[in-house]
Amino acid sequence: MSTETISVNEPAVSDGLPAERRKWAVTAIFTALTMASLDTAIANIALPAIATDLHAGPADVIWVVNVYQIAVVATLLPFAALGEIVGHRRIYLAGLLLFTLASLACACAWSLPSLLAARALQGLGASAS
Repeated sequence: MSTETISVNEPAVSDGLPAERRKWAVTAIFTALTMASLDTAIANIALPAIATDLHAGPADVIWVVNVYQIAVVATLLPFAALGEIVGHRRIYLAGLLLFTLASLACACAWSLPSLLAARALQGLGASAS
């Protein structure tokens, strides 16, 4: 049992990051979660339009959502372990860059296979960020 006393004049020591860095960490996590969630919602809503534009059937176009989710789930833990080795900031920034470039590739996709490849890269970027 701890008998530690806290003085009224001294600030209590908190665990974890200092307050300023904690705000940046929360902002980074919130941004990444918002991007990934928004991306999934947009893709689900846009599936009928994607199928029409790319002349794909419903069974084929559902892979636009599936390939993204598979890429995220398959690489989330490996990227977390890699972050322990090379640094979480480096992995986060690389993931953010990959996600952004893959989003541009999704916008420029000319066929279903090109869109699926871009979505897989987008999932990797979301997983890393």
